[in-house]
This record gives sequence, C-alpha cells and structure tokens, in this order.
Amino acid sequence: TPEVIRRIVEIQLTRVSERMSKKGISIGFSEPLRQFVAEKGYDSRYGARPLKRFIESKILNPLAGEVVSGGMGAGDSVLVDLSDGNAVFKKVSRQQIAPRKRVLAKVK
Repeated sequence: TPEVIRRIVEIQLTRVSERMSKKGISIGFSEPLRQFVAEKGYDSRYGARPLKRFIESKILNPLAGEVVSGGMGAGDSVLVDLSDGNAVFKKVSRQQIAPRKRVLAKVK
C-alpha cells in the first residue's frame, strides 16, 4: 500500500540522515522529494526492493559528490529538495532541519 511504501521511504531517509550526521552534516528532506522517492523508488513487480538503489543513485551519490568537492561539510545543514526530477542540495539554517528530524524519529 502507499502508506507502507511511505513508511519504508521514511526509514531509508532516516538512515541517510544518520549517516550524514556522523560526518557532522545535518540533513532534511522536502515533502516533494519524499513523494518522488516513494513513487519512483517503488516497483509494482519488485515492491520496495529497488528503493535503496534509487536513494543511493539519486541522493547519496550526488550528496557524496558535494561533500568531496567541498560544496558541503561538517557543520552544514542541508535540505534535499526536488528540481526537475533530480535531488538538489540547499544549505539552510539548522532550525529548518530540526522539525523534520522529529518527524523522522516518530517513524522508527
């Protein structure tokens, strides 16, 4: 069901957030991005199995590129948003990220 897929997306995005926090980067995800991941990461034939690979290719790999290139680093707060079907990374204040983390914590 869409609700179950949505919960799986939340769990996977929480893992991304936790992974980035180990590098000192606070990260949040916009609602349009969450919806995009839920729609495109799910496959009617394979269910939510492709979701991890989708998140890796659309979010983690580009995010790693930003970190490696020096575009972001420890102490930064980043909002991952959606633009033209791609993840975009916007530096924001930590307050803009904190409310989203509380929402993610409830999913666990």
